[in-house]
Amino acid sequence: MKIIEPIELTDTVLTATNLTETDAPEWDIATSYAVDDVVMSLTTHSLYVSEVAGNLANDPDTSGAIWTRLSATNIWKAFDKLIANQVASDDLISYTLQPAGEVSGIAFFGLDADAIDIEVSLGTTVYSFHQDLVNLDEVDGWYSWLFSGVVREKEALFLNLPYLGAGTEYKIDITGSGAIKVGQIVAGKATIIGTVAWGAQIGILDYSRKDRDGFGNVYIVERRFSRLASFPIGVDATKARLVQRKMEDFRATPAVWIGDERPEYALIIYGFYKSYTQVLVFEDWSTGLIEVEGL
Repeated sequence: MKIIEPIELTDTVLTATNLTETDAPEWDIATSYAVDDVVMSLTTHSLYVSEVAGNLANDPDTSGAIWTRLSATNIWKAFDKLIANQVASDDLISYTLQPAGEVSGIAFFGLDADAIDIEVSLGTTVYSFHQDLVNLDEVDGWYSWLFSGVVREKEALFLNLPYLGAGTEYKIDITGSGAIKVGQIVAGKATIIGTVAWGAQIGILDYSRKDRDGFGNVYIVERRFSRLASFPIGVDATKARLVQRKMEDFRATPAVWIGDERPEYALIIYGFYKSYTQVLVFEDWSTGLIEVEGL
């Protein structure tokens, strides 16, 4: 089992993008805003809506009672820890990251695109990586090719990316025909914490509302859902303390939990762990259970 420990995405790390930050007018200290006016802060890369009339000289980043934060701006939705808030663009979404430390894994969630290309470079040294997102597993002939809907992977995972030293750049290109989207991009160092045993469980936690009236009619309001996974793991008992410390570090930090790198097993989740236990079965071997809830 692996964890991608996310790096913090800041203006310093995000060095280039093809997207523009023009979601709304930038907040102006000299402008009086009416109720429901929407502004943008380039300091926090956030959109805010005014809650009062005559809203003058109140910085939305520090005036929570007067402004309500709506979301990150389109560019920064890919890094806001909310998979459902997707970055949207036509044909191409491109980011270039220059982290201060090592990045060996990059995971993508909430995708609606055809392919992803990653270029890792430092000076003249360049490594290229590619993944197609179009899933052809259900295509078994011309009829299904022509008349079945195109199925695209919603997640993608790149591991074992090289770190070339200080100044290494990671150029990410998400491509497709027409409107494309991505919910989250998580980059960081991938760390092994154990071996996942058979018996892992997956599921979802649905926040949709389902009510039945006195006549038996059902009313459903569709809402978001979270993915769930339960990972039984085996760990070298001599590394139990290291695993314990790693879990302590991530007790309140979302990370990418990878039970199996193959997407068909649905064991790649971006979220937080709800519970963790480890049993020292033998002197040289321990077993544990990690339960993860997705964002």
